[in-house]
Amino acid sequence: DREIMRDPEREVGYGITDSWDEIVETQDRRAHAYTRHLMETEARMSREAWVRATYTSDLVHGEVMSLRTTVLGQMSKIRELQATDRK
Repeated sequence: DREIMRDPEREVGYGITDSWDEIVETQDRRAHAYTRHLMETEARMSREAWVRATYTSDLVHGEVMSLRTTVLGQMSKIRELQATDRK
């Protein structure tokens, strides 16, 4: 008994396991799996958001260019009408 008291970490060879260590280890594995799941979900959602943002940006750019073309055409017509009015 004195030998065990001097070295409490020493295995005594009775095949006794510390159930608390097993419980904590199981909880750690579950926490790790859950954390990994959260990280993978966040990464997937981030990629999806980036794709949607890129698509939306391209769509808006196309709309702006179309409106710009329309405005330039209308400005040209306005100039023509103003020139006609001056005659």
